[in-house]
Amino acid sequence: MKLSAIIAAAVLPFVPTPFTPSGTFDWPLPSKTVLREFDKLEQNWHPGHRGVDVAGVPGEPVRAAGAGTVVYARRMVDTNIVSIEHADRLRTTYQPVTAMVKKGDVVDLGDIIGTLDEGHCLVGACLHWGAKRGDIYYDPLSLLAPEKVRVRLYPVTE
Repeated sequence: MKLSAIIAAAVLPFVPTPFTPSGTFDWPLPSKTVLREFDKLEQNWHPGHRGVDVAGVPGEPVRAAGAGTVVYARRMVDTNIVSIEHADRLRTTYQPVTAMVKKGDVVDLGDIIGTLDEGHCLVGACLHWGAKRGDIYYDPLSLLAPEKVRVRLYPVTE
């Protein structure tokens, strides 16, 4: 019986339970226009889009989407990144952002953490905003109260 339980556990896919954050979250930019949606990955190593792209203006302030502690605020490869750990080990990431905070800083919801850089989107500027807990990526829009989410996708032109 133990062997059959082990085999069943090895064969059945892992389905994470939905995560409900314990804190309050809000948009990191004044714009609430999503240029590219979250793309849930079957496996973390598969290609995909592990966050949302929010329309912005180069140089505009980026705010902490929730209260937490800055765990990363520097350049990685060719992108400036800020990452905040919130309650329940949830981390949100913001890129490309020139940091105005440093590792170890405690931030509140809405505190300015940096300014938006150019470079992530093909047209204009946008903020790549991600959410992760452990090895599981979440749609950061799921952190917001339902009335705060309104997705507008731009048409693709040839």
